[in-house]
Amino acid sequence: MGDRWAPEDDMEIFLDETDAGFYEELTGEVYESRVFQQANPTQKGKRSRTKKRPHIIWKNLHQGQYLDEILHHEGRGDYQWETACPDCVSRSRDGLSMLGVPTYRCCNCFLNDLTCKLCCVQRHCHEPLHRIECWNGEWFEHSSLKDIGLHVQLNHTSMQCCLPVPGHQEFKVLHGSGIHHVVLDYCGCKRQLPKHVQLLRRGWFPASQRVPRTTTSFQLLEFLHLLSLCAKTPLYDFYRTLEKLTTNTRINMPKSRNKALMCMLLQWRHLKMLKRGGRGHVENGVETMQLLMCSVTASDKRLVGGNDLQPTLNLSQLNTITN
Repeated sequence: MGDRWAPEDDMEIFLDETDAGFYEELTGEVYESRVFQQANPTQKGKRSRTKKRPHIIWKNLHQGQYLDEILHHEGRGDYQWETACPDCVSRSRDGLSMLGVPTYRCCNCFLNDLTCKLCCVQRHCHEPLHRIECWNGEWFEHSSLKDIGLHVQLNHTSMQCCLPVPGHQEFKVLHGSGIHHVVLDYCGCKRQLPKHVQLLRRGWFPASQRVPRTTTSFQLLEFLHLLSLCAKTPLYDFYRTLEKLTTNTRINMPKSRNKALMCMLLQWRHLKMLKRGGRGHVENGVETMQLLMCSVTASDKRLVGGNDLQPTLNLSQLNTITN
């Protein structure tokens, strides 16, 4: 081994020729390790009475308060002593002294304060599908932005056109808040577009192209698409819900647009299929589309939300993806 200080290598070290050490360990006493001790099972905290009986606590302590706050919204609420329109007051500081009477409020705006007729129109020049109410001295009556003079101008972000073209007198928009009568003007100046294109630019899906009179908002079509896939809600029942949101008493109920909504929904779902198939990013993608080009096969690996589809994602789940 030379002059090394290390001991010589023993090739039989730790080898038990008689297996005595193995049987000694096998028949030896079992002892518990002090290092790895079994942890005590976690004890669940005692549930409070509120968690055990939430409805009992709510009924005994908060039921009346909730009812009072709901009725608080039925009247003028925090604005019962207001005698001047807050928007008019803010403008009067700039030199305008005309103050309107606050009688109108919006049911969809977060702040349901009362304003005058003119200020209500100005507030909703970019929100024509909100529902408003008018105070008659004793209660709030249903009103509409059309009744107080709101006009929607298409194809112009400034909401003004030098050559407006009036739309249909019975123009209606189906939205999540109900069926809305809207007065709108198309653009007739040098930058004009086809009428149905002007509506699509504002997120309204027209049921026809020549003289549109019924449209549906993109938000409602997206919601109805998901609702039909997840909850299997019939379109007839959904449209009845829209009618109830518009007027629950069925007085002055607008003519049914159920068939038009069905046509728009079918076209919307078809366009979503073309979008997922990537036909919108191909030149003449719709014209050059062939049969079964947008169908999804079992081996298809398309990107959804930036990630590959998982192997466990079947075709029925893929059909529920609408974006």
